[in-house]
Amino acid sequence: MLLVEDHEDSAIALSYVLQQHGYAVQLAHSVAEALATASSCNVDVIVSDLGLPDGSGLDLLRTLRAQKPVRGIALTRLQPARGRRPEPRRGFEHHLD
Repeated sequence: MLLVEDHEDSAIALSYVLQQHGYAVQLAHSVAEALATASSCNVDVIVSDLGLPDGSGLDLLRTLRAQKPVRGIALTRLQPARGRRPEPRRGFEHHLD
């Protein structure tokens, strides 16, 4: 699993939780770092913040999917409208906020 989060504390905390649940986690803080990491290891799931310093999580997901099949989970701090469930964001299978 590739976790892409530019907020350092959030990245460390989420990585720790995922590892405690048995996932092998590679951590990146930008689109460029994520692409470099994905090229050097086997990534089949990406958990990515939507807003990254050098692009978007959607851009990253599209680029990776052009190379190989990968599932995507979007991370965001945005809250859905009251009474509505969050929808998967533009190509991501799941959305966490």
